[in-house]
Amino acid sequence: SDSSDLTIRINDDTPVSADVTASPVLDDDAQAGGNSGGAGDVADAATLSGAAGSLFTAGADGTGAIALAGPVMTAIHVDGDGVAHQEAVTWTQTGPAADGSVTLTGSSASIASVGVLVVHADGSYDYSQFAPVVSGTAGTPGAEETDGFVFSVSVTDGDGDSDSSDLTIRINDDTPVS
Repeated sequence: SDSSDLTIRINDDTPVSADVTASPVLDDDAQAGGNSGGAGDVADAATLSGAAGSLFTAGADGTGAIALAGPVMTAIHVDGDGVAHQEAVTWTQTGPAADGSVTLTGSSASIASVGVLVVHADGSYDYSQFAPVVSGTAGTPGAEETDGFVFSVSVTDGDGDSDSSDLTIRINDDTPVS
């Protein structure tokens, strides 16, 4: 009897990630006590989201894990006397939930939820901002600046392949009015 070898090659599928700059621009004015208007102001918004596949597609092997890292951010806590205090934000990831989503919550010494990012197993995301943040750009008096805060997103598929991307959330500053 004759024998021979048969070689079967399988091309492994890998996740594909994309850098995203989210829309709309969020606005500190949307927070309690915010002042609408001012040079460079944008529409008041405190939430945004992206559709399935926005951040990544896991491919045929499915989503195995999602890891998130938050940006350097400083929140503004306004005490009972109306005095503003700058507080560093610490990011904590929880999950995955039953649906595969993971949540990254930013908190400070006085604010339990400064911002919350949820990334779903299908590559979609939701972000909510619950407190004003310090603008890293010193601007023209009376002008509102927009700063980008970059979140790192890493997805690993079911057989260990991974890819990474950045999600940039833009937040427009609030200015005092006289």
